Amino acid sequence: MTDKNNEEIVYSKITGKRRPPSTCTEINKPNLDLMAKAIINLYYSTKGQQLRDRKE
Repeated sequence: MTDKNNEEIVYSKITGKRRPPSTCTEINKPNLDLMAKAIINLYYSTKGQQLRDRKE
């Protein structure tokens, strides 16, 4: 469905209300800071496990 400016009309799945298309890209855009923190945390947690495995 499109409006008079040929922009796609986006409806919220939760509320069923219309929302502007610009907020859709913000919702779907990956949160790079959160991903970086998760990768760093995963790296150090696996590194710690490897060090414990070597000592045993």
